[in-house]
Amino acid sequence: MTRVRTLASLGVAAASLAYLVASSQGWTAAGYATKPLIVVSCLGIVAGGAASPTRGWILAGLGLSLGGDIALMLPGDYFVAGLALFLVAHLCYIRAFTLNGWRVSPLPSLLVGGYLMLMVALLVPVLGPMRVPVAVYATVISIMAWQAVEQRAALETRAAALVAFGAVMFVASDTALAINRFLTPLAMERLLIMGTYALAQWGIALGASMQEHGRPVA
Repeated sequence: MTRVRTLASLGVAAASLAYLVASSQGWTAAGYATKPLIVVSCLGIVAGGAASPTRGWILAGLGLSLGGDIALMLPGDYFVAGLALFLVAHLCYIRAFTLNGWRVSPLPSLLVGGYLMLMVALLVPVLGPMRVPVAVYATVISIMAWQAVEQRAALETRAAALVAFGAVMFVASDTALAINRFLTPLAMERLLIMGTYALAQWGIALGASMQEHGRPVA
């Protein structure tokens, strides 16, 4: 299982690098071929890892993310479709992170709540008809990251730390995407958005694939 996870992790790195090169050079076909391989490799990580009650939810989240990736890279404006697929993916992740109950502690709650209020305050004035979908999505991804961080604080395992890292990287990636799309173009936006996105899915997948102290952790 460890070898499968290692090979699949290398697949994530190779697919990410290939996509960044293809997109920077304007190689559209190569970009279409390589971007989905990031999440496909993450699916391999989870499939090659320990069986656990959370495994199905993580696989579902990754599968929906793959659909979101495809929607967002297709010609035409499929942003809302991609947003919806990723929103349901985050709901799957939330379910995985809360199978043993919801956790609430002061610092993570304050940090995530503060982030959410800041993003809503920045984005809502410029979103127009997209304000409700984006606000709902921002709320859901914030809850996902909140529960991942709460889990890390409660379990103090390497697996939970990887999942929390991935969740925070997901927030970073989507924050960069939102700023770049709705507020102001970012320098090196592909690296900022896709680099953090690949780390996000890899962290969640690798953490979910582990089993420590005889119990599943994800």
